[in-house]
Amino acid sequence: MSQDVFIVRMNWTDTAVLERLFLTRAAVVADIVLCEIPANEITAILQCNPEEHICDDVTETIARAVANEGERLGECSPEARDFIEEFAGLAWARGLRVVEKAFAA
Repeated sequence: MSQDVFIVRMNWTDTAVLERLFLTRAAVVADIVLCEIPANEITAILQCNPEEHICDDVTETIARAVANEGERLGECSPEARDFIEEFAGLAWARGLRVVEKAFAA
């Protein structure tokens, strides 16, 4: 059975990894919502299936999923909101309650 993987591409910095690999869409969304990934450094999210030789840019789809999760939780981080606005559009970011350190433990 073939398995999709998700590659999160980020801006290159001295301290950031260029890409991160995820095995599920839910893991990507959760890490963005929980600020495990610096959302302001994401440049693209790719969904790849090596066995089928398919690779699609799903950045907008993931941004919409992050917006839906932020709405469900009732809040999101400023970085997540900026990610949503940049890749899904202002309409998806509008109305989200932005909370600094919303998910800090």
